[in-house]
Amino acid sequence: MRDLRGKVVLITGGASGIGQGMARAFAQAGARVAIADVDEAGGREMVRVLGRASFEAMFVALDVTDRAAWRRAVGEVEGRWGRVDILCNNAGASALGFPISSLSPEVWDRTLQLNLSSVYNGVVAVVDGMRARGCGHIVNTASVAGLMGDLPNAGAYTATKFGVVGLSETLAAELAPSGIGVTIVCPGAVRTSLWKTSRPALGLSPREDPNEAAGAPSASEEAMDPYRLGCLVRKAVQDEQLYVISHPEYDARIAARFRAIREGSTWTQDAVRSEAPGIP
Repeated sequence: MRDLRGKVVLITGGASGIGQGMARAFAQAGARVAIADVDEAGGREMVRVLGRASFEAMFVALDVTDRAAWRRAVGEVEGRWGRVDILCNNAGASALGFPISSLSPEVWDRTLQLNLSSVYNGVVAVVDGMRARGCGHIVNTASVAGLMGDLPNAGAYTATKFGVVGLSETLAAELAPSGIGVTIVCPGAVRTSLWKTSRPALGLSPREDPNEAAGAPSASEEAMDPYRLGCLVRKAVQDEQLYVISHPEYDARIAARFRAIREGSTWTQDAVRSEAPGIP
């Protein structure tokens, strides 16, 4: 999808952070941007910012865990612009600082709803229209946490991001024959307010959230600018690129995981020969 002029892009979590960076990047390429968020004030302000720069934008209220709300939101966008060409499933939450043994069932369930089920909800809401037109692109925001599991006290977050990666790879295989591309975004620390917005989204009070005291990577001035990541996502869509790995400092840890998998395969075959001879 080289030419983005006039394309319709629906971005969840578009009122702030990575979603806002994507909105700016796609708008600057001439796309029409629909900001979907539970933060109506922030979303409408983003639309005003884009409008002042003569970009086309609209706001739609959307709780990504609500499938009926998805149908309404997509209907609003289609009612104005006729279609959704690109879906960016970007909204989510982060439950960092909790060992699995002390993570409440409520926070576990809510994290899965916000980070993983929401991706399914979005795909189902737009994919029939994309198939009918024979083109489209789906961007799913995962994380480096979806490529490496050695992140203590981040079990719920890591589980959902591994899920987003697996779901997205499956979608890429399923949708390619219909002319629909898929991009999986796996960033490290990006300068956002995720650590703040996650608290109410997960039902946590400030005192319950260890990020309040410890600080979060996303709050660091050294974290990546969200607009820079948005530009990488835009180029990935244009180039039909499956993966965006924006933080090379994690490459060694990601590679170590795949080495462990290969070593596990080798060990298993050796074990089969020694413990169960005769089995090929």
